[in-house]
Amino acid sequence: MDILRETIRRLLWSMGEESGGIGWSAAEMVGEIVTGDPDAFNDIIPILWSFKEEEMFRAGIVWAMGRIAMIRPELVAFIIQDLPEMLEDRDPVVRGYTVRLMGLLPEALNAGNSRKQISKLLGDISPVPVYKEGELLSQSISEIAGEVLHKSVK
Repeated sequence: MDILRETIRRLLWSMGEESGGIGWSAAEMVGEIVTGDPDAFNDIIPILWSFKEEEMFRAGIVWAMGRIAMIRPELVAFIIQDLPEMLEDRDPVVRGYTVRLMGLLPEALNAGNSRKQISKLLGDISPVPVYKEGELLSQSISEIAGEVLHKSVK
């Protein structure tokens, strides 16, 4: 555990301006570590989420939250209020990952105008990289939104 905590600390530090470098995939790596043992690392989740304002890390952070939500959705429930504004992000990957994340959090889909906002993305054909069944694919935001809305109706 000490080695993993030290690794997380270094990854988070690499995401900060004071590090002098840029931890391009640090958010995704932290998300995977947390996903491996969410109870041991649940204190890291809010720290990781605090980097969401950094545009270069936003997509990776939303992706990491989605990975954690797949295992323990209650650990990321605190971010629900921030998700609607991310549906309007200028980065299509952030929009696509946010829709996917909201599909993993039923409370997010039922909050405010979330379904209406996601429905507006049904015409967004911007490509988003997705990893499904062992393959890296490209899927449009429209397809992701359709899947999330269809799944939530059932």
